[in-house]
Amino acid sequence: VSGLHVGLLLAGFLWVLRALGGGPRAVPAAGILLLLGYVPLAGSPPSAVRAGLGAGLYLLGRRLGRTTSRFTLLAAVVTAILVLDARAIHEAGLHLSLAAVLGILLLTPRLQACWIPDAVRVPGVVEAPKAPVRRLLAVSLGAWVGVAPLVVSAFGQLALAAPLLSLVTIPLATALVASAFLLLLLAAVPVLGPALAYAFTLGHALLDGVLEAALDVGVAAAPAWSRGPLWLLAYAGALLLAGLAPRRLAIGAGVGLPLLLLLALLGPGREPPPWPRLTLLDVGHGQAALLEVPDGRVALLDCGQLGASAPGRRVVLPALHALGIRHLDLATASHEDADHIAGLGNVHARCRLRRLVVPPGFPSRILERWSQAGLEPVVATRGRTLLAGPWGRLHVIQPTRSRAERSTSNDRSLVLRLDVPGSGSLLLPGDIGAQAIHALLERPAEARVEVLVLPHHGLPAPAS
Repeated sequence: VSGLHVGLLLAGFLWVLRALGGGPRAVPAAGILLLLGYVPLAGSPPSAVRAGLGAGLYLLGRRLGRTTSRFTLLAAVVTAILVLDARAIHEAGLHLSLAAVLGILLLTPRLQACWIPDAVRVPGVVEAPKAPVRRLLAVSLGAWVGVAPLVVSAFGQLALAAPLLSLVTIPLATALVASAFLLLLLAAVPVLGPALAYAFTLGHALLDGVLEAALDVGVAAAPAWSRGPLWLLAYAGALLLAGLAPRRLAIGAGVGLPLLLLLALLGPGREPPPWPRLTLLDVGHGQAALLEVPDGRVALLDCGQLGASAPGRRVVLPALHALGIRHLDLATASHEDADHIAGLGNVHARCRLRRLVVPPGFPSRILERWSQAGLEPVVATRGRTLLAGPWGRLHVIQPTRSRAERSTSNDRSLVLRLDVPGSGSLLLPGDIGAQAIHALLERPAEARVEVLVLPHHGLPAPAS
């Protein structure tokens, strides 16, 4: 449950109350009661709590017949959040939400004033232009500019096309959430329930298609580098001046904002980490891990997702682009299940794989398909070193060739061990089951590691 869910539910509820003739004091009071009931019922996730506090304080002011500054309201919400949980000051979600709202409050009025010309308004004859697309773009751009320095500092990337893409995705996502609420209420109603279900399915497919099309044309986050505290202070100052200063000074500050972001995009480029770094990408039920080592080489350890058609295109390739990785020296396919290999084809098509390692017994139909695409996999068993250097070694500790011949596909999984002298070891066991786990435990020196990625994505199994 996000702030969007809270906002849509509250807006719909208040609209119904006003349509039924609710008074200016009764409607805000009812909205506050709804928030007090819904947010705890939804489990009080941080985003819903933030949205609930903001909306509740605003409605309380309306109930008391008082008006307040938007910045005062924002400060009150942040204060309330920190009073409830002081540890929230360290949460990235709070930082991003605060920056987005601050960007909207500071920049949206200025952008709308520039993009939507004043018109002589004659009631019933000449009305002020509504310009919904320009208004939505102003809100989206204000939020994007507000969060941009935090995204650069925390994630090292910047999605330049996000404000334009949101012109489509935000209305679609809003319509989807609204239709989901209606579907929950009216699913049992003949004709109307199935119609809502069809509309929800159609909207979901449309949103999915828009995001797929964006990936197809190469719209993805670009790597970016924070320029340090002075850069952040200069950006914050320019943002405040662009929103609050007199017109001429605001225009100058507004020009400075994209220049500061350009400085972040023209950073020093990708530098290898000082020690081996393993990044587990969020592919859901599956595995895709990036190993970067100090000599500049990069390995993709599996690339799959259960039930997804293109995890490589949707998750792995955008991650490679955002991290500034242009080539892969090594890829592994620990075994043949889709949740470990489904995205390898997409990755190879965009980022040529120099070497692909598979376990013994890999299905010939998959090997033939990869061979046609220019991939020639190498079979590896226990004892094979995949990467090595002064930083340490990545090597295969299972399966042995003798065991592989009489094992299931899961138990034939490549079990990879990363050893870093002076720091410890890490184990990636693929989808091994009970038989392979027992075989591994027979060699306690190899099985003992500081970091373990659980076998089979943490699913319960005998001996695990």
